[in-house]
Amino acid sequence: TGLRSEGVALIPNQPEFRAVFDAALPPNVHVQVYNAPQGRFAWCENSLYDQGEILLDDDTGKFTRYHDNLLAVCAAYTVFESDVEGMIAALGNWQPEPGRGVQSLVQLGLGGQITVIDDSYNASLPSMLACLEDLACTTGGRKIAVLGDMKELGSLTLLTHQQLIMRLNHYSFDAVFVVGEVFVALSPEIDRLIHAADCAEEIFTLLVAYLKAGDVVAFKASRSVGLDRVVRGLSNPQLQELRPC
Repeated sequence: TGLRSEGVALIPNQPEFRAVFDAALPPNVHVQVYNAPQGRFAWCENSLYDQGEILLDDDTGKFTRYHDNLLAVCAAYTVFESDVEGMIAALGNWQPEPGRGVQSLVQLGLGGQITVIDDSYNASLPSMLACLEDLACTTGGRKIAVLGDMKELGSLTLLTHQQLIMRLNHYSFDAVFVVGEVFVALSPEIDRLIHAADCAEEIFTLLVAYLKAGDVVAFKASRSVGLDRVVRGLSNPQLQELRPC
């Protein structure tokens, strides 16, 4: 609604939301749809294409959940007729913000390393599912999901967590740890559950005792659950345990 006349609106190729955009956009603005089937840029099998030519290969998988965002960036560069090569170079060096899906290797004392996927900053059902897909696609040893409650869902709280658990069980990860009163209440529905805890501090000691070299561990929850404290604890060799709940 803040666009000036002759401004450009970049909107996603999601027909179910087109009526919302059409109602909000001022008159006399140019609409450009990104991620359209016949668009200039496309994302396919972990590669970014420009009119059929590969621009960027994503060998590490860091763009797996961000390919729609990536196509929006490409569309913006097209609008401003900017340097596409410079854009690709910048994207090649890009990393997610802390707590937003960053992957790192963490030393387990003298027992080797584990891969940590830190997505602990916040949570919704779509972002939870994206994190589970990241875990499924990451190579390594045992795959372990550490999940906490999704907050601020109101009357949809129980249903949304049940929907998530159905998808979680589909992946058949090696182990699952959960934190929060909703997950604790629904714990009988979770396959391969190791422990359901009331708070992040309770899960920390149990998780450390369970982990072994080569494991891939993903952390995802609403921020108030505090899984970021568990991630920091794992990354700090001087920290043997977190304070009790």
